[in-house]
Amino acid sequence: MSKVLTNYETGGNEEQALGISGANNYIHSQSFQIQADATITKVELYIKDGPTAPTDAITIRIETDSSGKPSDTLVDNNATGEVAQSAIGAAFAWVPLTFGTSFDLSKDTTYQFRISIPTQTGDSRNHMNSDSTSPSYTYGTQVRSTDGGSNWSILTTHDLYFRVYGTTAEDGGAFLLNFI
Repeated sequence: MSKVLTNYETGGNEEQALGISGANNYIHSQSFQIQADATITKVELYIKDGPTAPTDAITIRIETDSSGKPSDTLVDNNATGEVAQSAIGAAFAWVPLTFGTSFDLSKDTTYQFRISIPTQTGDSRNHMNSDSTSPSYTYGTQVRSTDGGSNWSILTTHDLYFRVYGTTAEDGGAFLLNFI
């Protein structure tokens, strides 16, 4: 049974655009760590439709960390998934972004989950919830791009609301380490 391995879901609320808003194409990432080796099954985000909801799916990628920013390198070929816009409503709610096949992450390593709407065109967006008043997630911070992922800003005063789910060997889950 999958459980929450790391999360952030408290503090002040600030709506963060995801998608195209005016001249900006917003993509978000959040750095995170897990405290035990685990097999990852899904990530949940606190998200809602924006004023004009996109029609294209939201994509999640779990990537390696590069100096506090996403590296554009998946941690595993299976570390990508998506959710249809039909799963997102007008009010904030926890929405699961699942992976086709689970994959392993190691404890005490910083990763980035990147959220985007890669095939979107036109002025439409979702909104994600972020804490900009009293962010206190110990293992990472929010990162944002306003130009579709070419340039990133580390927002040390922000944390996205998220939950990372998986299983550990202690839970009875099978965790495999690959040695090369």
